[in-house]
Amino acid sequence: MHVQADSSNAARTTILLSCVIVVADAQGQQPSGAAARADAIEEITVTATRRETRLQSAPPAVHAISDEELRRAGVLNFADYARTVPGLTFTDGGTGGEKQTIRGISISPWFEINSGTAVHFNEVPLTSPGGTTGPPFNPDPSLIDIERIEVLRGPQGTLFGAGSMGGAIRIISKAPDPRESTAEAGVALSSTTDGEIGYGLYGIVNAPAGNNGAALRAVLYQDDLGGFIDNVASGGDDVNNRRTRGARLTGSARVADGASVTAYVLYQDRHSGGLTHEEPLLGERKQDRSGEEIADEWLNYSVKVNLDFDWGQLMSSTSYLDRSVDTTADVSFVLRAFFGLDGQLNVINGEEIGEFVQEVRLVSDAEDGRGWIAGVFYQDTRQDISQDFPSPGFDGLTGGLASMFGPPDNLFVRRETYSLRQLALYGEVSHRLTDRAELLAGARWYDIDRHYTANNTGLLFVMGQQQEAQSAGDSGVIPTIAMSYRAGDEWSLFGRASTGFRPGGTNPRGPVSSAACALELQELGFAEPPTGYASDDVVSYEIGARYSAVDGRTRLNAAFYHVDWSDMQTQKFLNCGAGFVENAGDADSDGVELELVTLPHDNVEVFVSGSYTRAELSEDVPNLGGVTGDRLPGVPRLAARAAVEFAYPALDSGAMLWRADLQYVGDSYMGFDRSTSRRLPAHWIMNASATVLRDGWSATLFIDNAADETAAIFINDNVLGEWQTPIRPRTFGLRLNWQF
Repeated sequence: MHVQADSSNAARTTILLSCVIVVADAQGQQPSGAAARADAIEEITVTATRRETRLQSAPPAVHAISDEELRRAGVLNFADYARTVPGLTFTDGGTGGEKQTIRGISISPWFEINSGTAVHFNEVPLTSPGGTTGPPFNPDPSLIDIERIEVLRGPQGTLFGAGSMGGAIRIISKAPDPRESTAEAGVALSSTTDGEIGYGLYGIVNAPAGNNGAALRAVLYQDDLGGFIDNVASGGDDVNNRRTRGARLTGSARVADGASVTAYVLYQDRHSGGLTHEEPLLGERKQDRSGEEIADEWLNYSVKVNLDFDWGQLMSSTSYLDRSVDTTADVSFVLRAFFGLDGQLNVINGEEIGEFVQEVRLVSDAEDGRGWIAGVFYQDTRQDISQDFPSPGFDGLTGGLASMFGPPDNLFVRRETYSLRQLALYGEVSHRLTDRAELLAGARWYDIDRHYTANNTGLLFVMGQQQEAQSAGDSGVIPTIAMSYRAGDEWSLFGRASTGFRPGGTNPRGPVSSAACALELQELGFAEPPTGYASDDVVSYEIGARYSAVDGRTRLNAAFYHVDWSDMQTQKFLNCGAGFVENAGDADSDGVELELVTLPHDNVEVFVSGSYTRAELSEDVPNLGGVTGDRLPGVPRLAARAAVEFAYPALDSGAMLWRADLQYVGDSYMGFDRSTSRRLPAHWIMNASATVLRDGWSATLFIDNAADETAAIFINDNVLGEWQTPIRPRTFGLRLNWQF
């Protein structure tokens, strides 16, 4: 395949360019009013503060990406926009999802006890519940038919609760429009260097329903992202192909004066044929693995009720999330290392998540600079975990060894259930001190109960057969205080002290497997492993400024912050092989974020942004193998982005858009000890596109990773093997869109 890659890619280029020429010359479409660049930067309204606010009036740490920007940049998922947001970084372990990190709040580039970044779709939290199990990544909704994305940097504990220690990501979908019927369709083709052809399809229909302001909006999509990793064991090419398909149906109606109901059903299924792992010893974009697939399927039901009053609004959101994640990984090295056998051994992981969330919120009108918010939040989550190490024929080769400790030909059987119930009350009050100064104060009280049951057994289970049930509880209050000052018509200043937390949990107790384990625990002051661990929390201090030119052609936002992270949730591993989670260690994160958008010419828009993050341990943490001053893993110190877009009239009332985007991510490390941990190299990503806009249709020719950067964004080098996750190679393609 690779010998003919150049001629194959040349042929693909010719085909795609031919498609562009055909589309640009199409005569069946009516000319349109697609215009060149407007004379002012697009104004975005956000709801990050739980009431509608112009972006430039929100705290400077709020970053918003509009529908128009998502379309122009060709953004379809998290990885497409993550590098464009100052303070937001990610690592990708190659198993189907990214780990999001905001402002350096991370102690691992992959697995964390609980997520430090909250993800919400509309009013619904999608954050993975953690609990030392399950996938270390949150669901990643496709960004088809999205109104905007809001990235809230810094702790958001008061309004968004558990998991938002680093910040929160909000994805807001488009609401049904009761005014007119519309439809939209799109198709995309792409080709990846050393990979296969990919494609995407989507359709959107909006239809009014009756005279009471009712409407329905339906979205269907499928995206096949071509693979580029070849498997030398199976002989398969491009095994890491990824297919995402989904649907969203939203209905809304005005049921009475000042009363409306919105309900939606969201379904998404993501399946990968193999892990995005390359093994450097085999060569670039090659692996020697077998039987590895990833499936992440989820379904979300949600109903939101809004009641308008003379003094404000009441919102009630009821939702249920059903998620299933199944992964298979090749761990045949266990047979070779421990038993001297050459057989096949895969670990099969399964997780089922069911989560019910009810939130009721009252928001007053913010007249004369005075306003308040009061809410109640309830969450009930259940995780069912399964893990198996099936090895057919193992007992026959070892005299029934597996059967002595568990089921035959199965080296490890894990069945665990985690449940979490949370009740929280929160509120904020704002008051205008002067014509220019405003003070805000808020707090959130939470009470969390977690329960754990287990039935684990098998030859490889270090703690022996385990049957147990445990419970743990945690409660607390987290405050926020902020102050803003309007320095003039163009400048505003902002300061905030805020807090965030992650919920505590339980530790599997089980029997102490050996006298050595008992002695180690005794030396640590424990008769047995601790039954639970508490929440950890952060306290953040930040100041910022916003500048908006009177003519609307320039915006500048800057923020400086310091974060204290205490009682971190870390895993303690004993020399005997057992382990538990405990609160141990502190860290600091200091940084600056900068964003500039300007229109130097009517047809030119320039974007410049960057962030510097200095995230380090503030004390020795033996659990993590780190000492004071060690950088937090997976957190680059410097990240930057520069983009430019040219727009001008063309093609008889149409427009032409040229766009170039250059992104830089600095180096980081996979562990704390820089003398032993692998380094993730700094890298540049360059994307470019050209778009033709006409009335009713558009065509975009794009190229991502134009320089074919080959840096790794995750590296594993330990007993589990040596492999890395590479950046997707150069990918070019064509996107077509029709609006009816």
